[in-house]
Amino acid sequence: MAEKTKIQPVPPSRHREALRFVVAGADRDEGCTARLAALQAAADRAGREATELWWARRRRRCVAAAMVLARPGRTGMLFRSPADAPGVDRQALSEVVRGIAESALKRLYVVQAFLAPEAAKELAVLEAAGFTLLVELVNLRLELPAWPPAQTTQDRGPWSCRRYGEFDDSELGAVISATYAGSLDCPALCGLRPMPDVLAAHKTSGVFRPESWWIFDFDGRAAGCILVNAAGASSDLVEVVYLGVCPSYRGRGLGRRMLRHAIEQVTRDGAAAVKLAVDSRNVYARDIYDQMGFGAIDRTRVMAQMRSAPQEAPE
Repeated sequence: MAEKTKIQPVPPSRHREALRFVVAGADRDEGCTARLAALQAAADRAGREATELWWARRRRRCVAAAMVLARPGRTGMLFRSPADAPGVDRQALSEVVRGIAESALKRLYVVQAFLAPEAAKELAVLEAAGFTLLVELVNLRLELPAWPPAQTTQDRGPWSCRRYGEFDDSELGAVISATYAGSLDCPALCGLRPMPDVLAAHKTSGVFRPESWWIFDFDGRAAGCILVNAAGASSDLVEVVYLGVCPSYRGRGLGRRMLRHAIEQVTRDGAAAVKLAVDSRNVYARDIYDQMGFGAIDRTRVMAQMRSAPQEAPE
């Protein structure tokens, strides 16, 4: 008779044991301690109410574990035992991932898992758990010291821009919502969440820099926006967390104009590099980034489970 596998939440008294299994299965190499400390710190920052931790056990022995950290904007990040780590049962891992994702989606809109494109075993585990490919991201970076001096670009037409504070979240939300129409950047997420959750997610991606959030207007009408945050505690590295153009203003070079404006501003503010991620299918945006001097670092495959009824608010 096959051994019965129990899929269940981890009691608080066993959290550290389960987190260690999330990090490396039954492995105990020297790097495990540092990775465990980093994951524990992330869970502590999120808080107990934002953390779900499940495991699969057979005869009181852990064979798989997974954690979901809820983020502002009601999205969740999935961490799970490595598929090829010692002591990990892949079928049990798929079952525990499925269970924790279904539980988390009672209060979140989407649960995401990140993996390298070549990680075939990890992909198989996630697909067996009901995850599907959301997007393959191309991660890009521009080193500002190597960036050419700003070219003279006289605005042709009544273009102008406003910083955060000269517009409010309601107006920004309306602009972002308008840019979703026909978007090639992760279209499956467009309209999935209420706009306050979208803005909350953008503000907490890195460190919010209100002085680097702009709406661009054409003849007094909002035409697009670009949002740039610090990538971490240091302002040396910044990240474009969103760039979008309203449909009626596409094809006029606005995306390139907004990006150049942002680069010039953050360079003056002391940034040394800019990073961003773009949907691999968005050939138009990728062409702009290539022309602006961004270079590809790597790719990330984003797998996800989403709520089946997007308009239904989580509990």
